[in-house]
Amino acid sequence: VARVADIWPESCHTSQLGLATADDATVWTMARQGDYAIVTKDADFAALSMRFGRPPLVVWVKVPNSDVDSLAALLRAHEVGLRGAHADASVRVVEITAPSARA
Repeated sequence: VARVADIWPESCHTSQLGLATADDATVWTMARQGDYAIVTKDADFAALSMRFGRPPLVVWVKVPNSDVDSLAALLRAHEVGLRGAHADASVRVVEITAPSARA
């Protein structure tokens, strides 16, 4: 969260909301009520979005074995698109994948 606070100052981690050990449904409900986006590596949130719709927007980061700096860099690289997706209520899930390696 601290690594993206300059571009998303309202961001918080589930642990900051007292939800570090909460189940997906609880996190989903909190995000829905607060109009948060959920940034996750968990496919379960994408499934919840397809079932229940918006809010919240789900940002599904499909990058294995990523450290925090790499994840922050990905979110920064996709800032414009993520802002657009958050503003467009028809967008339920944004998938972010690692840039493909070129041989």
